[in-house]
Amino acid sequence: MKNLAVLLVLLLIITGCSSKKEEKESQVNKQEIQKPKPNIFTFHDINGSQKTIQIQDTRFIIPHSKKAVMILFFTTWCPSCQAEIPEIVDIQKKYKDKLDIIGVPLDGGNLQSFIQKENITFFVSKDIQTNNRFAKNVYEMLHAGANMPIPLTLLLKDGKYEMHYIGAVPYEVLQSDLQKALGE
Repeated sequence: MKNLAVLLVLLLIITGCSSKKEEKESQVNKQEIQKPKPNIFTFHDINGSQKTIQIQDTRFIIPHSKKAVMILFFTTWCPSCQAEIPEIVDIQKKYKDKLDIIGVPLDGGNLQSFIQKENITFFVSKDIQTNNRFAKNVYEMLHAGANMPIPLTLLLKDGKYEMHYIGAVPYEVLQSDLQKALGE
């Protein structure tokens, strides 16, 4: 009987401790959930250049950016992404004085090789973890789905959302919408 009483006391002590531990863990998790998402993202490319994007409500603050900014989310293995890149490169050449393009790859493929193969001259971030955190924020803002479809192209005018496209977009559509955003 004595052994049973000791066992019950030990069981109560152990159970009480784990309850307090779970309660502390629960409080920590609640604090983490309530923290605001980071809204400043710093990207680096393979050439050592840097771009910072701050999301403030639904506005994108990109220091030293041009009137229009196109943000392209892609992966190096995606056939639709690969098909769209040459058109994006052409648009960048045509509107170089009015348009900034920021490439945001979401995979860890051989980025330097991909950039060379596709003749990409616009800024492409190499920070995959930052890219994915940024993408998660943007995809949530656009209600684009948790599975993050690619390619996704976001068009901004003076830092404000203009439109976005999910999937590869024909050159003519991109050019037409860009001209409208630029007031041409």
